Amino acid sequence: MSFTKQFEHYLPPPEVLVRQGMKTGMIVFDTNVLLALYRLASHARNELFLAMERVQERAWIPYQVGLEFHSRRLDVLFDHNVAYMAALAEIESSEAGVSGQLVERIQQLANRVLLPDEERDTLLRMVKTLFKPLGKRVVQLRDSHGITESDTQDPILERLQKIFDGRTGQRPNDLDLEASMAEAARRIKSKTPPGYKDAKPGDYLVWTQALSEAKSRRADVLVFVTGDVKEDWYLRVRGQTICARPELAEEAKTIAGSALVMLRTETFLRHSAVYLDAKVSDDTIRQASEAGEMDRVKEIARLLADLDQVTEAATHQRVLATRLRQREESVTREIWSYRAELRDLGVAEDKIESEKATRLHSLEAELVRIQSERLVVEQQRERFDHDRFMLDSILKKIHNP
Repeated sequence: MSFTKQFEHYLPPPEVLVRQGMKTGMIVFDTNVLLALYRLASHARNELFLAMERVQERAWIPYQVGLEFHSRRLDVLFDHNVAYMAALAEIESSEAGVSGQLVERIQQLANRVLLPDEERDTLLRMVKTLFKPLGKRVVQLRDSHGITESDTQDPILERLQKIFDGRTGQRPNDLDLEASMAEAARRIKSKTPPGYKDAKPGDYLVWTQALSEAKSRRADVLVFVTGDVKEDWYLRVRGQTICARPELAEEAKTIAGSALVMLRTETFLRHSAVYLDAKVSDDTIRQASEAGEMDRVKEIARLLADLDQVTEAATHQRVLATRLRQREESVTREIWSYRAELRDLGVAEDKIESEKATRLHSLEAELVRIQSERLVVEQQRERFDHDRFMLDSILKKIHNP
């Protein structure tokens, strides 16, 4: 037996396998690759589209990728438009503030050095047009990006439809989906790739659906293109990304009979230029790399927002539990005091006057209710504390992959 044959899943794919995958393999695109098309400038987007169209006949996306893309597409469009609107608003705000100050300074200058009216007026006209080229350029960039504010006109969606019509997985039946969700939960708990970094089932659903399709096609090579670089997809050593996780490469071989080649979006573009004669500029590769980093930053921001909400909820439940505990102690003391008073009077509980009996029973019922309510609150607080711990752990792993 060859020294490395049984351990190939620990090694980066050789060039001959990458070439085979790019030329004849089944190529699966992850959700982040499709959504990145909205973030790229028009020329970079077109080059990525052209590379995808080169492999169109062998391209495929799992049902889960289609679901995630369509559920997140409008959010990405909104973020894109908001970014340009924020820039234009800041330019307008800065123009109002800076222009007012400059006009005042020019008026002071004109008075101090006795500028001719013509020179003063020339300077004032220049102030009024100072920010115009900047705002105009931002508008031009927004228009050249090729994305409109309308959710009914989306040329990117239309082009993706042409590529992936007939090349998108069917929705799994309920039994298969239930089994996949259970397996995803098991993997998250045991930190088995993929998906445990996000602590969500989406990554595993993408992965298992891709393996199922590769098996049905008897694909010799499965090329998986993703913008994700977390350690539940890639083997990372001292901060360097080496190759796909060995567990994933072994699973692809065992389940689908396919050799796995995992590529980041920018790496797919580089290989497209080399093996498919696609036109890919260095700027497109740079943008593709930065788009992946933007996803990472947005995920951190989302997790931080979730962490803030969970922390606030946990604090609220902790305060509520403390108040209930104090009330419980107060009612308990009142019951003990009431019973002690009755004992001092030598009155048996079954001989207590109706009014006093009603009061004692009312206090005891309230105590039971408070104890039950406090138990629920404590359980909710523990759940929020656990969620906060999990979110904090995920954030730490993202910051220190």
